This record gives sequence, structure tokens and C-alpha cells, in this order.
Amino acid sequence: MHLPLAILSTLTGMGATLLMLVLLLAGSPNSTPAQLSQIKWLMLSVAVVGLIGTVAAIWSMCVHRHGLGAAIGFAPALFVVILFVILWNTQG
Repeated sequence: MHLPLAILSTLTGMGATLLMLVLLLAGSPNSTPAQLSQIKWLMLSVAVVGLIGTVAAIWSMCVHRHGLGAAIGFAPALFVVILFVILWNTQG
């Protein structure tokens, strides 16, 4: 029962990571050099969190810890939502 949930939450985390990378990349063409540097660091951090979350979720599913895999797999999506809210509030 927990394995499909772990797989779906991992896919959700991967999709949210990809979505945030595309949104950051789309906002970069008309940026100042300082903003471009910030966008590059944000893209790097989102990619690293997504990669670590995906690898850790797959590892926990391999050792039959499906509940933990579901929680870890969803962590990148939570990170993306928090980052989106922070960026939304600072652009005013």
C-alpha cells in the first residue's frame, strides 16, 4: 500500500523540481547581473535538493521503507513551495 504512495510522492517531488527550474530559467533573460547570480544559485540549490530527495527516496524504497520513501520523495516539492512563496513575497 505504501509503495505506490512513495512512487507518486517521488514523482511529485521530481515534477515540482523541474517546474521550479523552468520558472527560474524563464525569469532570467531580463535580469541584472546580481539577479542572474541569485537565480543561478537558486537553480543549483533546487537541483541539488531535488536530486538528493529523489536518490534518498529510491534508496529507502529499495530497503523496503516505503513510508519513509514517501516522506523523503515529497520533501523537494515542499522545498519548492516554500521557495516559491518566499520569492513571491520578496518581489514587491
